[in-house]
Amino acid sequence: MSIQSTCVFSPSQVRIIEIVVDGRGRYGGETLADLRANGYSDAEEISIDEAVARVEAKWITEPVKITDGVFLEALSVLPPMDWVRMESEESFKMCEMLSGRITGIYCRLGDEYFVMNDRCTLSHQEIVERCKKAEAWK
Repeated sequence: MSIQSTCVFSPSQVRIIEIVVDGRGRYGGETLADLRANGYSDAEEISIDEAVARVEAKWITEPVKITDGVFLEALSVLPPMDWVRMESEESFKMCEMLSGRITGIYCRLGDEYFVMNDRCTLSHQEIVERCKKAEAWK
């Protein structure tokens, strides 16, 4: 038995239902047709990478302005992850994930403060660029 890199995914529920191994669900042993007949009418077999990307996309948000107080409170709740402090820019990520690789990300540009949800793999520069392009910055 070889493990394939596909899964059964429900677009309406935005979740992975089963990992597919040799045409059947790894845990329940059901085929895609079985799963569709048993309540997952929109189920589709897609790559695990595509499923993860779809789930993450559900959690990603655009940067929105916040107060300095909200920024400082978030900074003091848990140890920050990837905290970068510069004269006119600052960013950090929450060390707890919301889902998979998605976490709360905070940014300061001068005296403006932002929060968004995105992948914990974003660099400081990517965070700054996202905030500068945000409608909230304009």
